[in-house]
Amino acid sequence: MFLDGLVPAQDWLNPGDTAWQLTAATFVGLQSIPGLAILYAGLMKRKWSLNSAVMVFYAFAVTLL
Repeated sequence: MFLDGLVPAQDWLNPGDTAWQLTAATFVGLQSIPGLAILYAGLMKRKWSLNSAVMVFYAFAVTLL
């Protein structure tokens, strides 16, 4: 009764491909945080490097929300 209006999944929609794409996107997101923190810490004075790393972390946290 409730399943009559549902459309079956497309033939080209492969769950394995979708899972791998989500995994790869997660890896890129996790690598971006320390990568940007190290990049920005190398561009400024040593005493401000921790502040820069925390700002990168906060920026990613706000973006994910």
